[in-house]
Amino acid sequence: MLEIVPLFPIPLACVNVGPLDTLNLTWMKSLEFPSGKAARDKNDNHLPEESKGMYFLHKPQMKSLKSRIEKSIEDFVQQLDVEMDLEITTSWLNKTDPNDWIENHIHECSIISGVYYPEVDSTTSPIIFNKSKSYTNLFHNTVKPKTKKYN
Repeated sequence: MLEIVPLFPIPLACVNVGPLDTLNLTWMKSLEFPSGKAARDKNDNHLPEESKGMYFLHKPQMKSLKSRIEKSIEDFVQQLDVEMDLEITTSWLNKTDPNDWIENHIHECSIISGVYYPEVDSTTSPIIFNKSKSYTNLFHNTVKPKTKKYN
């Protein structure tokens, strides 16, 4: 009998946090989407170029969505059976048109990362994850969360 043992699993959560309300979706679609950059609005003009568009969930109109995402993060951490206080530090919007794609990248200094799709239909491209040979796992040797119980 063959037994598969998940020796070094990488946890992935898929959660439907609910739809974005019509006003926020309309606002989101009205943003400037510079090629290869995060979406911008006129309220982030004072920020340095590399920070523009990087705090989407910090916008007042995104408070409800941010709360739902934070609840999903809490549920995810609880399922992992660890104690961690996590904070959403950056969040940005990208828009892809047909035949566009987001370049393969990593989120440095992040314990977890998330993706939210405000609209999905049959033409939405799938998300693809790549794992580097040097990737050790969710918790690296330098990050040791306090476990609720040993397992």
